[in-house]
Amino acid sequence: MVRSLRPKLTGLEAVLVLGGGDADTVSLDDLIYGPTAPPPLAPYRLASDAVMRMAFTSGTTGNPRA
Repeated sequence: MVRSLRPKLTGLEAVLVLGGGDADTVSLDDLIYGPTAPPPLAPYRLASDAVMRMAFTSGTTGNPRA
């Protein structure tokens, strides 16, 4: 899809993708971590009285939602 849309989107400078890339895209993983694989995610159990933040957003329109 990127290859077919790129000629029509003259202002498009880069398409970032998760989990890899090719000649038409840039790997976000490589930008963040470099050529090595990211570390595995480990679950973290919160205590019942732990402080946490939940961000609510509506994007640019609409009602806030979690």
